[in-house]
Amino acid sequence: MELPQYKVLEFKEYCPGGNDWEVKCTIRLKKNGNLDNFYKTIEEKCLNNEGEYTDFDCYSSWSIVNGEYQFYNRSDVESWLTITINKETNTI
Repeated sequence: MELPQYKVLEFKEYCPGGNDWEVKCTIRLKKNGNLDNFYKTIEEKCLNNEGEYTDFDCYSSWSIVNGEYQFYNRSDVESWLTITINKETNTI
């Protein structure tokens, strides 16, 4: 799936303590891209509960949480990625 044109609004990388690292980023999708096909693909992934399960600590999943599309990927017990897509604000 190809990401439509976008602009990075915010990027923060920091260490909250110990060996932990957090990265937060906000992206705004540009309306001149084909957002209809993008959102259609994302919604299908969420409605079909697409994802991949390796074991208890390693899996990925698509879902709809509080009206937003969400992709969650856990690569091990200490590493994960959460991507939240808001269709109303066109932000990731």
